[in-house]
Amino acid sequence: MRGKSLRTLEEQVAASHTAILVIDMQNTFFAEDSTLGDKAAKRALIPRLHQFLDKVRSKRLPLVFVRMVQTDDDATLRMRMRRNRPSGGDNLRPGSWGAELIPEIQTKAGDILIEKTRYNAFLNTPLDARLRSRGITTLVVTGVYTNVCVGMTACDGSMRNYYVVIPKDLVVGTDESLHESALLNIERFFGTVTSSEKLMRIWG
Repeated sequence: MRGKSLRTLEEQVAASHTAILVIDMQNTFFAEDSTLGDKAAKRALIPRLHQFLDKVRSKRLPLVFVRMVQTDDDATLRMRMRRNRPSGGDNLRPGSWGAELIPEIQTKAGDILIEKTRYNAFLNTPLDARLRSRGITTLVVTGVYTNVCVGMTACDGSMRNYYVVIPKDLVVGTDESLHESALLNIERFFGTVTSSEKLMRIWG
């Protein structure tokens, strides 16, 4: 998929071949009774990501929104039930309030919306094909959770030969220690960890 190697961040995130992935910004994960992630960190993420997406749209970079849905035959759901953890299955059923994107982070005309049933947004979805059809070589991955769906999508994206960039101020983990370890793992083996401010400076 790649031509010549792009060594600098400026080269990698050129608007001509970069897409922004927005992972799991859904009602169930931001509800008051959500047990995943720090509530204050998630609340702080919303306006930062909203502002970032507004700027990205002004630069005409492709936006891909990914949301998690679960059904009774989903293997991930069965695994969570066996571990006696809250499954979230009812909250993430297709068409449910919980599965919908939060009001502040919504798709607009021209955006891509992908539904996934696994933590990895590439698995059993058209994401890869949609990106390749647009000539995308770099993914800027945002959203929740750094150590789960964001991280697994980022790592698989790297394995599929995309450049992966994570703005650390636009992702939140299920807890701070797992968030930091996930970012460290991505930085060492799979991509680049940076800030939204630096990306916006590059894009002008």
